[in-house]
Amino acid sequence: MVIIFRQPGANIISTVDRHPRATSAYSGDHSARYRYHDCSGSHHHHRASVNDAEMTVLISISLVILVVFVFLRNARATLIPGIA
Repeated sequence: MVIIFRQPGANIISTVDRHPRATSAYSGDHSARYRYHDCSGSHHHHRASVNDAEMTVLISISLVILVVFVFLRNARATLIPGIA
């Protein structure tokens, strides 16, 4: 069993992207005797959670700009907090 952990402070996405390369390096040496299978499959979960967080940030920024415009009714006054 090979368990891959990320180091504290490491980027989770880069660790997930390097995962198939690390397992293929092991399988090349012992491909006749051993079979490798990803048991956890958590790398899809990590990438999906990062995508969801990005989408949430974009939606919240859009809603803040919309609410500011609805209350101020001025494009210039909305643009200043929107840029900030």
